[in-house]
Amino acid sequence: MSYDISNSKAFVFAVSILLTSVLTGCASSTTNLSEIPQKRFTRSIETLLDGQWEGRLRMREPFASPDLARSPVSEDVVLRMVIGADTPKVFMLDDGKWSEVMPNDLTIMRYRSNAVITGFQASGAEHNGWVETWSILITVKNDDEVVAEWGRIVNNLNPRAGVSPTFSMGAVGQMHRVKSQ
Repeated sequence: MSYDISNSKAFVFAVSILLTSVLTGCASSTTNLSEIPQKRFTRSIETLLDGQWEGRLRMREPFASPDLARSPVSEDVVLRMVIGADTPKVFMLDDGKWSEVMPNDLTIMRYRSNAVITGFQASGAEHNGWVETWSILITVKNDDEVVAEWGRIVNNLNPRAGVSPTFSMGAVGQMHRVKSQ
């Protein structure tokens, strides 16, 4: 005569206790504290991006040059970003001087450790002039470093001779928090 223990309430109870202790760890097991993941950020996730950041972003292969007679711009981009509760500010280092780009035209969207800074500028009438867009994608690497990807795209709506109708450029790299003095 065979007995099917899978129908036994005691068997089901024993298996459930065994599975619970295996899946959740036994109360008597010891934990090595060096194996516990350390908190990655010391700052609050809501304010992690707040502050001033600077860095050199490596230029990617540009789509085209603003000037058809010249090769595309291949120089790295050095940026400074100031992020806080209000409108972000972005500066570009040019000939040793910081110049603010798109003052009062930049916006920021933030979600936890990431942000996107965008801006639009235009000049001229509807079918003349130009339209320019900037974007900077940002994610936090640690309390004092972010990874940033910068992009710029321009449309010259009715370009004069020798001027490219469209061009773009992009750069990527790390930026470091500038400590307040």
